[in-house]
Amino acid sequence: MADPDFHVCASAGAGALQRWYDPSTGQWTSTGWWNAANALTAVIGYSKLTGDRSHDGCLATTFAAAQRQHAGFINDYYDDNGWWALAWVAAFDMTRDSRYLDAARTIFTHNTGAWDDTCRGGLWWNTSRNYKNAITNELFLTLAALLPELGPAGMGVVPRQRPHRSQRPGQ
Repeated sequence: MADPDFHVCASAGAGALQRWYDPSTGQWTSTGWWNAANALTAVIGYSKLTGDRSHDGCLATTFAAAQRQHAGFINDYYDDNGWWALAWVAAFDMTRDSRYLDAARTIFTHNTGAWDDTCRGGLWWNTSRNYKNAITNELFLTLAALLPELGPAGMGVVPRQRPHRSQRPGQ
């Protein structure tokens, strides 16, 4: 059996995904809010890796239209916000359009407000502050590592947790 033509497969996949794209909302039909950020990231990755720019129009369209649902791509769920920030980091990386990087920074800055020392540090899953999970914190840490690499200093760093008594030197 011959190896598949990966470019043909990728093109078919991107084409199928884009058939679900709704420019009026800047999202993909039947996706939830955070899933739309993942779909956008996939389209950006496809475009960047293959050089196929036929889907590039959805970047600006999504940037304008999707914000009508949640201004600044921010809702009450910090993981959703993180997915959108990663999408805009990918968009900036491909286009160098600063509005995408600015959006990612704004989202990250907003999400820093969800950090506290409960459970020895980390972000809450949502604004109700009743649950912390891994993905929210993994997204936050990924963004904390990526954002300083993409622009001027001053983005901030992951808030430092106070060392637990068992972690303090000399004790």
